[in-house]
Amino acid sequence: MKWHIFNPGERQRGAAVVEFALVVPLLILLFFGIIEFSLLVYNKHIITNASREAARYGIVFDDTHRNVGKIKQVVQDWVSDAGDGFLVTFGSGTLTAGDISVCILHGGSWSCPASGDISAVFGDKLRVTITYDYDFLVIPSFLTGLAGGKTITAETIMNFE
Repeated sequence: MKWHIFNPGERQRGAAVVEFALVVPLLILLFFGIIEFSLLVYNKHIITNASREAARYGIVFDDTHRNVGKIKQVVQDWVSDAGDGFLVTFGSGTLTAGDISVCILHGGSWSCPASGDISAVFGDKLRVTITYDYDFLVIPSFLTGLAGGKTITAETIMNFE
């Protein structure tokens, strides 16, 4: 009778491959999740700075800057940077004038003109609001609960000088 010597390595030879196959998809999802949410935070930063720049541009004393169209153009120029966009997205990635709202608090009530000059005096407030739709690339909507994207909103309120 021939004795077979038990070698524990033989029975566990495929276990590492199975464990690797189970863990790798989770690691890939975690890796791309970190990248996706980092880009989301980056875009939020860009939109916030654009609203600050536009509000600052709108409140300065020079009356030539007090035009809704010019304030909206400052946001678009700041974000687009002469054609090379700062925003990182996997969708349309454009910021239009419709995404920008310019409102003035004068006499206790907000007014949001679509265009034209702003009639504001020292002490009135200017509110610049930007909304932007960020689309995810890798993370499916059923994991995020965001239906494929997230709307980023930035709002800045400053007093007229």
